[in-house]
Amino acid sequence: MRVFKSVNKQTFIWIILIGFGMQRCSIDELKAEFPNENKIIAKKKFKINLPENHKLGENWVLIDDYNHEIINHINSVWHGDQKGLDINFLALKQGKTTIKLKLLKMKDSVAVKQYIVDIQTK
Repeated sequence: MRVFKSVNKQTFIWIILIGFGMQRCSIDELKAEFPNENKIIAKKKFKINLPENHKLGENWVLIDDYNHEIINHINSVWHGDQKGLDINFLALKQGKTTIKLKLLKMKDSVAVKQYIVDIQTK
């Protein structure tokens, strides 16, 4: 019995290619907070996702004291109150640094999160 009876060969190939493309687009997410370490391979993108509720005046701010020779902050993208904020980075070369983020609420600091990143070659 054929599962894809109504799908032609060309459509099936496109479905497979889109699936592979979506896998390539996914980037590693740092989950382990200080004092634990996150291992990332050099030349790969990675992100930190944090909840951020603009209705409550919440805003995460990246503290700019990490080693810029090891990682590069690409951008930050807010996906709404439900999905939060993605802070996107690129691992440049082998080394270790700490990323610090401060949560502001109505411009007052209310929390700090730290992530140790250990960039490794394969």
